[in-house]
Amino acid sequence: MTSPRLRRSLLFVPGSRPERFPKAMAADADIVCIDLEDAVLPADKAMARHHVIEALPQLARKSELAIRINTLRSRDGLEDILALARSDTPPDIVAIPKAESAAELAIVSAIFAEAGHTPLLAPLVETLAGLANADSICAAPHVAFVVLGTADLGGEMGIGMDWEAMLHARHLLVTAAKRAGVEAMDGAWLQLDDADGLAAEARRAAGLGFTAKICLHPRQVHAVHTALLPTEAEVIAARSLVEAWQAAATGAFQHQGKMIDLPVLNAARRKLAAWEREHGTAHTE
Repeated sequence: MTSPRLRRSLLFVPGSRPERFPKAMAADADIVCIDLEDAVLPADKAMARHHVIEALPQLARKSELAIRINTLRSRDGLEDILALARSDTPPDIVAIPKAESAAELAIVSAIFAEAGHTPLLAPLVETLAGLANADSICAAPHVAFVVLGTADLGGEMGIGMDWEAMLHARHLLVTAAKRAGVEAMDGAWLQLDDADGLAAEARRAAGLGFTAKICLHPRQVHAVHTALLPTEAEVIAARSLVEAWQAAATGAFQHQGKMIDLPVLNAARRKLAAWEREHGTAHTE
């Protein structure tokens, strides 16, 4: 059986900087997202769209390729969708900023379907309306993962982007994603020179159930991938627990002073699976 595709990092690159597209695709991010929205000045939107359409057939897709369009509640967003749908080589994923309803996602899917394409969708939940409708957004057809947009959400709420301020929003979004069976991606870490801070926030996000984090620079990618992995000590403990369960050949049992049942066992298995997908090793069950 094919292993699930790893989606731990989404690296943004401005759509107005086509010379950076190949560099981003070579940066080992799991997903590269060419941005037509926040990273592009209003006067440069049309030119950036032209650069993206021109680059789509030429880019070697070592990573999955996403395009973040402008909001569908704008002329630029509608023009982005129409241009991408007309392309013979559409992106793997369409990232939809400020998504506020499943109906918006249905519009995107319908336009691509009419052109014979079915890209995956990645809605960015970054408004209060989007957060209120997180369940229906996450459950919409073709959604691969959902992204928390901390900057815009914080701006609308009049609060900061720090961990405590965004904790409730993180809980709401990751819970909606889990109910819908899709992955949840945490927002960006803006301090490019603070790898330790990035790693700490990524680990905390993983503890809530997020499986990925936005990256704003190639040098953030490795730190995110490493932070999202279980530690070596956690892997050793998880392997010991699974081996003890095999030896016990029973339901609930005691291991190293703790009572172990199926949910605890499954958590250990998830840690091992994450480690093995990264390192290509296997454990015996």
